Amino acid sequence: MTKHTTTQSRAFDLPKPPSEFFIGRDKLISQLDDAIVRGASAPVAKQATAIVLSDIEGCLNLDPRTYDHAVLSKLREVNEQATWTNALPFITLCTGRQAPFVDAFSAFLSVRLPVIFEGGCGLFFPTEPPGARHQWHPLISDANAERYRQLEVVVSRVATDAEAKASLGKGRLLTYHPSSSDSVDDLVTKFTRALAEEHIDAVVTRSANAVDISVAGITKGTAVSWLLDTIHERGGPALTADQVVGLGDAPNDVAFLEVVGTSVAPANAEPGIATKVDRQSIYTDAKAVAETVIAAISDNLAAP
Repeated sequence: MTKHTTTQSRAFDLPKPPSEFFIGRDKLISQLDDAIVRGASAPVAKQATAIVLSDIEGCLNLDPRTYDHAVLSKLREVNEQATWTNALPFITLCTGRQAPFVDAFSAFLSVRLPVIFEGGCGLFFPTEPPGARHQWHPLISDANAERYRQLEVVVSRVATDAEAKASLGKGRLLTYHPSSSDSVDDLVTKFTRALAEEHIDAVVTRSANAVDISVAGITKGTAVSWLLDTIHERGGPALTADQVVGLGDAPNDVAFLEVVGTSVAPANAEPGIATKVDRQSIYTDAKAVAETVIAAISDNLAAP
């Protein structure tokens, strides 16, 4: 029988969150509890903030292995009780993540609105039956497939040369993690240079640990108006971007943070993001989202 050493077993342990992960946590949960009760029972004619639109990585988690389940459970309660006519905003997602991850995370948060996924390449519909849960952006529809194929050929060649690793399960957003010899910024430069040499227009941006490449015209920012139009087309109210609060923590979030009515960064956002948003929270990860939801409920209650 093989004996597992203590060192080996630690590879399967969850990381211990830093101390700031716990700062203000219990107080925020209590405040959100109170806000949910007040907001759910208060009819409003028009919501000042109808949607809280959040990135996942770094905003609804601290990192891919560190989730605050207590806070996330309270955010789920917001979604379960939100309507277009009470003071609770709906919470939905704006992420580079792929459909299977978004499916699971949406279920946990009881997300009912469409979700922007793969960096704006698609909308995901959590309440639809299997087979009808996603729609690709018109710029990468069958009629525009050749543009995507040209982009994919060049990106694949650069990734092979750079020994970059593809993010598994992506349908349209081309996402690569750098090799040990490159940084994320190095990989951004390689993709950007090669695409320019081939005269291919594309959007190249990055998260904390990967590079995202999409067809020109597709960003998390351009997807916001697509999201709002789709909500209206499917029976929801006619909303404006001013009624959306967005949360992001990395450069690939800037495109949507620039178009929403109010933009927020969590305390753990990458350096430089704070200068691009209206407000930086004193809280990290999901606590920043909880704080934002509390503020949105207060704004909705105060609206004429």
